[in-house]
Amino acid sequence: AAYYCDRLAYGYEFVHVMTHSSPWGHTFMVPSGTSGTVTAPEISAINPQAVFVQLFACSNTRWTEPNCLGNWYLFGDDFGQLAIGSTKTGAMLSFEVFYQPIGEGKIPGAAFRDWFSAVGIYNPPWHYGCGLLGDPTLQPLSSKDAGSNLESSFADDTFAEYESISTSLFSDCYPVAVYDYNSSKTYCAWVTGNNGRLDINARIHDGSSWGPVITVDPDAYWDVTPFLEIDGSGIPYLAWGDFGLANYDYNIKVAYGSDFSTVNTVTSESGYNVDPKLVWTDRMWLIWQTWQRAEGDIMLKSLDESITETFVSNMGTEDFSPAACADPAENDVHIAWVEGSIDGERIVWISGNESGFSAAQEVSSGSFCRAPDIAVASDQMFLVWQEDDNGSSIRARVWSGSGWEAEQELYSSVSETAVVPVIGESPLGDAFVAWQLGKGVNAQIWHSVYDDVSGWSTPSLLVDPEGPAWLPALAHGIIAWAGTGGEYNWDIYVSMDGGVGINPGEENPEYTFTLERNPVRNTAYINIESDYEGSFNADIKLYDISGKLIYDNRESFTSGESLQIPCGNFPSGIYLIRIKTENIIWTGRMTLLK
Repeated sequence: AAYYCDRLAYGYEFVHVMTHSSPWGHTFMVPSGTSGTVTAPEISAINPQAVFVQLFACSNTRWTEPNCLGNWYLFGDDFGQLAIGSTKTGAMLSFEVFYQPIGEGKIPGAAFRDWFSAVGIYNPPWHYGCGLLGDPTLQPLSSKDAGSNLESSFADDTFAEYESISTSLFSDCYPVAVYDYNSSKTYCAWVTGNNGRLDINARIHDGSSWGPVITVDPDAYWDVTPFLEIDGSGIPYLAWGDFGLANYDYNIKVAYGSDFSTVNTVTSESGYNVDPKLVWTDRMWLIWQTWQRAEGDIMLKSLDESITETFVSNMGTEDFSPAACADPAENDVHIAWVEGSIDGERIVWISGNESGFSAAQEVSSGSFCRAPDIAVASDQMFLVWQEDDNGSSIRARVWSGSGWEAEQELYSSVSETAVVPVIGESPLGDAFVAWQLGKGVNAQIWHSVYDDVSGWSTPSLLVDPEGPAWLPALAHGIIAWAGTGGEYNWDIYVSMDGGVGINPGEENPEYTFTLERNPVRNTAYINIESDYEGSFNADIKLYDISGKLIYDNRESFTSGESLQIPCGNFPSGIYLIRIKTENIIWTGRMTLLK
């Protein structure tokens, strides 16, 4: 896995990877066993200069699964144009029948059609499900150098201390967290590649320190999409999607108890059952995404079996990404999800209890909406989501007690990507929304605080770790995320003081940083312009394309000067520059040619 990530950073026009996989991970094998799993954030952080990718990797192009790697190769970097692979177990074989026509000038789409006619139809169990994601009319020509991709600056603040709570030497990502108000315990879980594929790890904070890492129900295959909830007796529950080797399917498992040692499979039908959510009212509810009707659907049940498995989404639409919570005043369950059709994607919502649920209502106004979260913070219920109609924006609605108040825009940008918003609560009881801004090495976590009188605050940076910060998870006073800490390995980081950085900062002086020239030969010159006089200090960091910190220096500067980064000892390649002053953070990409 580490070698693959390293090679991706070199820049290849065409990548052909052969690895054990699920929709969400590549697991690499060596003669002695497994050697790591690669997940989506690593690919995006590397931003490989790969235009075409052939995925001999089971289920990698199952585009109906959120976060499938085929989509990430296509949409998660700046260069991907075509991903070739399978939506299930299987992939392409007899590759020469596909590659030779391309070498002779055929477009990949025509070569794939010919390959399927000559090879694919004769082995349906293995080859059916193969397909192309992206543009099949493009022809491989030659690799392209990366140009400058300078990104805008943003306001800084005072940030909380944080620590890594994962211990594996392999990828750790997709954190979730929950806080028990009665015991003051915090539970955090995440997906780990420690077993060579994917497992679920968890840790418990007793109010003073973290306990040991618990690997929940370890097995040799892929466990994904964890979620945590506390029942009325203070017992923690953990749900996830579990891959079954016997039938090549996913079912939902639930573990509970002080060490999550009691484990049950709680779905009855085979197929893809993933992305579970748990909600406690007077019973524990389970809501999840299923493919039992050959399309994406949302189902629910109660774990005590008083409510049996019930579809709550409509036929004829692709329904995914469920989110759920309990009403702050009633025993009702509120559920939101993405309803997709040929016209786009919208957020829909229902509510109800054991007596039944309301009909689905659209609660978003945009045509391309994703990643809903619905939760209670500061005794109020909030619904948030991302919208990608014109640029990128984060949207929210507040529950009045009987209905949803008007939709509000918390953040918008035509150049920065804002994704996966989540709802949390600071130790002081302030409700806020956090989201991931940007992708790859530049990703950060931003937030906006809610006040009954003033509404939503001006968005600002929430945490400021070394390296990228991905996929925020929030509980009372807790901020968790996945990142590298400025090194290579992806881990789970947690700030136990979610109140720091919650209030928006004061107006600060801004600077304009620009690379004097790009590509760079031996020294990178960064010009500085500002209307402010005097000298300022700047922390200058340089990362290679894998996210490893390779240069770290502190300098003083004044407006009109140039900062210099010596690059004579570094190999040619793509690098990320990060400059932090007391007021702003600026990032930029450079190409080093020697």
